[in-house]
Amino acid sequence: MSTLVARAGGNPLLIEELADADGDAASLQLAVLARCRELPEDQLEGLAMLVTAGRPLPTEHVPGLAGLVESGLVGADERVASVRHALIGEVLGQTVSQERRTRCHQRLATVLTHPGEVARHLLAAGRPGEAYAFAMRAVEEAHTPGERVPHLETAARCVDPAQGAEFRLQAVEAANEVDECDIAASLLEEVPDRPDLRFRIARARGIIAYFRGDSEGHRAAVEEEQRLARPGTEEEVLALSEASFVKLVLDGAYEEATPMAERAADLAQRIGAGRVAALKAVADTYYLSADPRWAEAYPAALEQARAEDDFAREWRIANNYISATETFGPHESSRRLAREMVERCRELRVLGLQRNFEFRELNLAGHAAQYDVVLAKAPALASLSSGMAVQFANDLLFTLACAQADVGDVEQGLETAEQILERDNERGRSNYHLLRSWAFLDDGRPDQVLIEEKAFREVDVDPARIALATPVFAWAAYETGAPHPDMAPDAPDYGMLAGACLETRAIASLRAEEHATAAAGFAEAAAAYDGLHQRAATRCRWAHGEALRLAGDPGAQAALEAAEDHARQLRMVAVVRRCQRSLRALGVRRSAGVSRSAGSPLTAREREVVLLAADGLTDKAIAARLGVAHRTVQTQVANARRKLGAENRRHLISLVTGAD
Repeated sequence: MSTLVARAGGNPLLIEELADADGDAASLQLAVLARCRELPEDQLEGLAMLVTAGRPLPTEHVPGLAGLVESGLVGADERVASVRHALIGEVLGQTVSQERRTRCHQRLATVLTHPGEVARHLLAAGRPGEAYAFAMRAVEEAHTPGERVPHLETAARCVDPAQGAEFRLQAVEAANEVDECDIAASLLEEVPDRPDLRFRIARARGIIAYFRGDSEGHRAAVEEEQRLARPGTEEEVLALSEASFVKLVLDGAYEEATPMAERAADLAQRIGAGRVAALKAVADTYYLSADPRWAEAYPAALEQARAEDDFAREWRIANNYISATETFGPHESSRRLAREMVERCRELRVLGLQRNFEFRELNLAGHAAQYDVVLAKAPALASLSSGMAVQFANDLLFTLACAQADVGDVEQGLETAEQILERDNERGRSNYHLLRSWAFLDDGRPDQVLIEEKAFREVDVDPARIALATPVFAWAAYETGAPHPDMAPDAPDYGMLAGACLETRAIASLRAEEHATAAAGFAEAAAAYDGLHQRAATRCRWAHGEALRLAGDPGAQAALEAAEDHARQLRMVAVVRRCQRSLRALGVRRSAGVSRSAGSPLTAREREVVLLAADGLTDKAIAARLGVAHRTVQTQVANARRKLGAENRRHLISLVTGAD
C-alpha cells in the first residue's frame, strides 16, 4: 500500500485505480480512460483545456469545473484549477483528439495574457504569423537569457526555414549559450545548408554533440569548422580553440593542444576578436596538462568574459575553473565560485545551468566526505536532471553512487550506477566502470575490480582520471597477486593527483615487503590527498597503519585506531572494516553500537529489518509485515551484517540495539 500511495501522490482516485490495476501502468490508463468516458462534454472540454495548457488555469476558464472536482480528476481553490496528478495528465494527454486540442489552443490564446504563452498556443493552433508577433514581443520583454530562449524558439518555428535560416540559426546559438542543447538540436535540423552559414552550423553541431556526450559527432563537427574557417578571422580563432579542446579531451594529445591554443590567443590579440574563446582554450590546455599556469589563466579568461558580457563562455570557463581547483585545490575557491554561479544562473533564469552548478557544489561535498549533504540533496537534483547536460547528469549520478557505496550501501550504489548507462556516452561509461571499481574494492571483491579496470581503460584517455583510478587498480592487484599497474609516465603529480602517484608507489613498496618505506609513502599520500579527496586520504590513513603493523612498528595500533575513529566519523564503512581487520591481526578488538543518528551506515529499511528481528520475528515474518519478498529481507540482513562487521545475527542485533 505504501508503494501505491507514493506513486499516486496521495490522490485517492489514483490509489483506488492503481490498486484495482495491481500497479500496472497500462491497466491504470484503461481505468482512468473509462472514468473519462463517463464525463459529460463540458467536463471533457475542461480537462482538455488543463492538459493542453500544461499548467493550472484560472477557474473561470475551466468548463465543468464542479463536476471535475467531484470526480477527483481536478483540484481547485478559489482562484485556480489543476489536474490532480501528473499520471492523469499523461494518460489524458495521449487521448485528446487533434480537433479538440486545436480548439483548446485557440481558446487558450484568447484567455491567457503572457505573450510567450499566447504565441505558443497560436502556433499550435496553426496561426504562425500571429504567433511570431507575440513571440517577438515576449523576446523583447524578457530580461534574462533563460527567459529569452523559449520565446526565440517559438518565433523561429513560426518562420519558413529557408527564408528565415539566419534567424533560426540565431535561435540555435542563443539556446546553445544557455546549454539548452535539445532546443538547439531540434531547431538546427531544419536550417538549410547555405554556404554563408556552414561554419556557424558546424560550430553549433559541435557544441550540441559535446554536451550530449557524442565524442565522434563533436570531433567531426570541429574538423568541419577547421575546414570552413576563413584564415586570419575570428572563425580561425574559434576553430583553433575548439580543435585544441578536442586534442585535449578526446585524444589526450597535450603536446599538440597547448601550442594550438596559444596560436589562437595570439591571433585573437592581433585581430581583436575571439579573445574570450582563445583565453578559455589556453586555460583548458594548462589545466588538463597539469600546467600550474591554469591558476592565472582561468581568472583572466573569466574576467574577460564578464567584461564582454559573454555569458555563454562565462559559465563554461567557471565550470572548468571549478574542475581545476577541485583537482588541484584549494576547494574553498571552488565552493565560492560554484555558489556564485548558482546565484548568477538563478538571476538569469537559466535553470538547467543552475542545477549544473548546484551539482558542482554537491560534488565538492562528496570529495570532502560530507555524505549527509550528498545523500540528502543529490536524489532530488538527479530527479530534475532532464534539464542538465548529459555529462553533468552522469557526473551527478556518479557522485551519488560513490556516496552510497562509501557509507556501506554498495548495492544501492551499484544500482544508481546503472542509471549512468541510460545516457550512453564515453564519459558515462568511464564513470560507470570507475564507480564499480571503487565499490567492488570496498566490498572485498578485488577480482571484479580487475575486470572493471580493463573496461575503464578502453573508454578513458584522460591521464588525470586514469591517475586517480590507478591506486584502486593497484590495491586490487595487490590483493589478488596480479601485476602492479604502474602510474603513467605523463601522469600529473600535484594536487590530489600527487596523492595518487604517492599511493601507487607505496602499494608497490608494500608488495616488495618494504613495509617501513610503504608506511612513509602512505602517510605522505594521505597528506597530499587531505582537503581534496577524503575517500583516498582516509584509505591511506588505514594503509599507513597496516604498513606499520607489517613492519612490526609499535605505533601501528595507535595509527590504526586513529584511522578507524576518523573513518567512523566520516561514515566510511569499508575503511572501518579494513581498520578492524588490521587491529584484529594485532589482537585488538574494538566494538561499538551503531546509533540511530545520521552516522549510522545502515539504511532506514535495513535498521527497520534488524529491529524487527530483535523483536523475535523470522525473515519470513518480517517480509510479511513489510510487504516485501522473503529474499529481500535476507539481503537486507546480510547487508547490515556486512556493513557493521557482525559475526552472526545475534551479534548484529546487539550492535544495533546496544545504543538504541
